[in-house]
Amino acid sequence: MLGDQYWLFVGICLVGILIGSIVPMCIMLGPMMCGMYLCFRYRMNGIQVRFETLFKGFDVFVNALLAMLIPLACSMAVMLPLIIIMMIGIATAGNNEAQVFATFFTMYPLILVLSLLIYMPFLFVFPLIVDRGTGPWESVKLSARAVWHNLGPLCGMLFVHYLLAMLGVCACYVGAFLVMPLTFGALFTVYHEIFNSPVNVPPATCNPTMPMPTQQTQERW
Repeated sequence: MLGDQYWLFVGICLVGILIGSIVPMCIMLGPMMCGMYLCFRYRMNGIQVRFETLFKGFDVFVNALLAMLIPLACSMAVMLPLIIIMMIGIATAGNNEAQVFATFFTMYPLILVLSLLIYMPFLFVFPLIVDRGTGPWESVKLSARAVWHNLGPLCGMLFVHYLLAMLGVCACYVGAFLVMPLTFGALFTVYHEIFNSPVNVPPATCNPTMPMPTQQTQERW
């Protein structure tokens, strides 16, 4: 799908993640994610993507911001107590290295697994905002429903993405940047298959009057 624009998508994903990560509270991450998925949607429809397409995510800034704050609040509510418990366990261990390692290698895998479980229901939130023009809460509900009905394959896909990311990090982090277009592109392709997203139709960010999917179609998700 990326073809001769692969390196452009490397730059798009890198800049999008960097801008989204620099601003506190992930205020910019939602619009950047929407801009990245809009680029993938353009590419899937055979439209030549330009770098500035990334910033079209600001056309849905409010929806993207609210959609980002929902998983962020869920994550903080669950993860913050666990991190505090892990820090307390390490601090009270003192010079007992065995207890420090036991605390870390018990809590850290638990935190990783829970973070994945918290993240999964929101996999398709930003593609839905870009593609269907749905609001933040409606996007969350539709995304969670789609993930639930495709839980096994999606877990396998995310596991492969995690392995690729770890291999990329081991390559002086450069490899992690190179696989980002592949992982985001794979996720958008899966979204396209699950939601039967039509091609050659303007995205919702460019066509606010785009008809919404019918109730019968939503029930299939």
